[in-house]
Amino acid sequence: MTFSSKLRLSAVAVSVLAVSVAGFALVPHAATKDAFTADQKAALNDIIHDYLMENPQVIMEAVAKHQVDQEQAQVDAMKDLIVTKKDALFNDAGKPVAGNPKGSVVIAEFYDYNCGYCKHAFSDMAQILESDKDVKFVMIDFPILSETSHMAAKYALAAGKQGKYFEMHSRLMKLSGQMREEQLQDIGKDLGLDVEQMKKDADSADVAKQIESNIALARELGISGTPGFIINETPVRGYLGLEGMQSIIAEERAKLTKKD
Repeated sequence: MTFSSKLRLSAVAVSVLAVSVAGFALVPHAATKDAFTADQKAALNDIIHDYLMENPQVIMEAVAKHQVDQEQAQVDAMKDLIVTKKDALFNDAGKPVAGNPKGSVVIAEFYDYNCGYCKHAFSDMAQILESDKDVKFVMIDFPILSETSHMAAKYALAAGKQGKYFEMHSRLMKLSGQMREEQLQDIGKDLGLDVEQMKKDADSADVAKQIESNIALARELGISGTPGFIINETPVRGYLGLEGMQSIIAEERAKLTKKD
């Protein structure tokens, strides 16, 4: 067991003790600050000790519940932030969009071109966009894994300035191995882009500002890894697979139907 695990268990045990003491304090004759004598405190400690030794699963149940409660609190806090950041997430002109611009379900994804799970997620999103014409897909470059991630994001956004973001994005998500700048330029050439202009745009202040803005937004929302999704107002961390994504999309549509 790690030190942090021991610390959590100790904290839970203390909490159990505190709750038990509070319960005794509700008894009328034990309502004062000095309600327990030394012998009573010792007896109470023995009772709690014996109970936990006979029912050790209680500690693990308490730890598990505490973790679930913490995770839910984080999700709730993130949902509140999403509401305040909707325009930055879904309506920022600097963020490329695919699918139906007026789709009832809006999916924003934070991704890195060196992230293996992001590549799997791209395949899923391509299928969703092909089969579901009521989805708006907002693409947010979030290069955090390496310098080549940052380079790829710059070239993707530069391609977007010539109207070919999604095409470049698709090619980058299908690449394997270490990316090289010449390779990205070759992709641009294959897509019919003005490569010299793309190189200039990749190093432009506008592109740098967009990437910085994306990273700042992710930090504000508590997103620290990729892929990270926001589906309408629901945060989704990590890779869910095609069926998982389709299930959440269906849930979001059901919520919209209830509102109507």
